[in-house]
Amino acid sequence: MKDNQEPHSDQDNHGYDVFISCKSEDYAFGHLVYDYLIEKGVKAFFADQELRDLGLADYGNVIDHALDSSKHLIVVASSADFTKEKYSPYVYYEWKTFSEEKRSGRKTGNILTVVPDKSIVKSLPIALRNVQSFTYNEYQDVYNYVVGDGQADIRHGSFHKLKNFIFNLSLGKKYGCAVSIVLFVFLGAVLTPFFLLHEFADREEEMKINESPVWKDFEEDLRKATRQLSLPKSEGSKNSKVCYADNLRDFEPFIYFVKAVKMTAYDSGDLPFELTDGKWEYSFDNNALFATGFITEDGYFYTARQIVEPWAYFATEDVESNPFTVANILHQYGARIEVTIVAESSTGDKFELNSDDFTIVRHNDVSRKIDEDFELQFAQGYDFAYKKVNVNSTLVANAKLSHNLKAGTRIEAIGFPHGLGGDNNSIQPLYTFTTTTSDGLLNGEIPVADAKRFDPGNVGGPVFVNDGGSYYVVGLITFSSDNKYCIVAPSEDGFLR
Repeated sequence: MKDNQEPHSDQDNHGYDVFISCKSEDYAFGHLVYDYLIEKGVKAFFADQELRDLGLADYGNVIDHALDSSKHLIVVASSADFTKEKYSPYVYYEWKTFSEEKRSGRKTGNILTVVPDKSIVKSLPIALRNVQSFTYNEYQDVYNYVVGDGQADIRHGSFHKLKNFIFNLSLGKKYGCAVSIVLFVFLGAVLTPFFLLHEFADREEEMKINESPVWKDFEEDLRKATRQLSLPKSEGSKNSKVCYADNLRDFEPFIYFVKAVKMTAYDSGDLPFELTDGKWEYSFDNNALFATGFITEDGYFYTARQIVEPWAYFATEDVESNPFTVANILHQYGARIEVTIVAESSTGDKFELNSDDFTIVRHNDVSRKIDEDFELQFAQGYDFAYKKVNVNSTLVANAKLSHNLKAGTRIEAIGFPHGLGGDNNSIQPLYTFTTTTSDGLLNGEIPVADAKRFDPGNVGGPVFVNDGGSYYVVGLITFSSDNKYCIVAPSEDGFLR
């Protein structure tokens, strides 16, 4: 393509070929990328340039429109911190919004990062860590990834590699086990990074942040708020000797910190290739996925489906080195995918669960074709799973109450936001609350004032209402298919079953 030609892209469907996102500290280099792409005939949006040219003050609407109409996104960051909400909420909003659009299937373009050197990549949020990255002296290479000419398309390029890899696996069945063994040694070496997209954020970074004094102060504030829930009622309470949260605290032995620690694919006998020793295994090590779980009085254990079937949530269309993508593909070929889950309560009760044991509602799941030979299956609908256990609790579900809550009712939750309270030495769930915003249910959900109080660590956990002095479970915190946290109410004839 000549420099003065229009790039081959879907400009009829996209107002811009690429959206360039960066913090003001990085504007100088952002301009360098922008000027280079404009010179090459690429239609690029760069806020510092475009807003001055257009003379518009309505920043938010302009940014949203540009994101919506851009095919690709480039994040320029001289520091990993500049991609995170705490340090740069605008940049975080831009790449997060674009990433969620890709996950929903509404966008199919590429997300690229341009950084001073590759050492920064490991500190980026996980969602950016697994996209194509360029150093400053490679910035001109982004051109081939945004013109949409096919030969540099990340999505097809990655799955072309994966397709070749799957094909090579089939040679193991035809020509013997040696090829299979070599290839899976390679697989084990390559598949170390993994992608985690749930509002969900950067768990490895959270582990680092958890050691900082600022984070410890924040955690202590949360714990103080939790302890305040146990203060006696005042202002004329009929039973001032009874602590307000005593009933909730009695439930803590049945609230579990839940982790997915290992994912294994087993050869069903129908695979077109051989797995070494009949299986492929990936351990999360220190990057275990976590959520909340609980046991009801009738002996059912509930938690988040994303813990039970993470491959149905966190597979991506961009990189073949994502273990969830590999597990998803293997599942398409008929392999049995098993996830090992560990649940532990504040009393020290600890047990291991197998994902095969859980009941999951999959009728809303969707398949998305990402290559002429491949498709991925994605979870759709409410994010929960359950199984029968040999334990009974004092958590009583009250469907009638949950369906008839009045506006302004206080809803209380117990769980592990940001994984807090789930450390190995002392499991201690934290408390939060919100209020209902209208009477009854809204599309099967309990409408609440601020669902942002919840985060991935709360998903799968119970919410309670104090009715006449007794606490009842009235719902479960979940992450819905339209990318929001919500509380799903139990059905009239059984809790979520």
